Amino acid sequence: MLSAGAFWVLENHWQHALGLPHYILFLSCQLMHLFMHHGHGGHHGHSEDDRPRQS
Repeated sequence: MLSAGAFWVLENHWQHALGLPHYILFLSCQLMHLFMHHGHGGHHGHSEDDRPRQS
């Protein structure tokens, strides 16, 4: 049922569907940045005590 609906939409709106990959690529970059940025460990400042000492 879902595949039949998808086929009907693509069949009748093929020209509109061809323009979607550009928008999907643009939005995926924004979403990846938003959701994957948390892995950096934060952007707060570090004190001198947190840095490794050089000999």
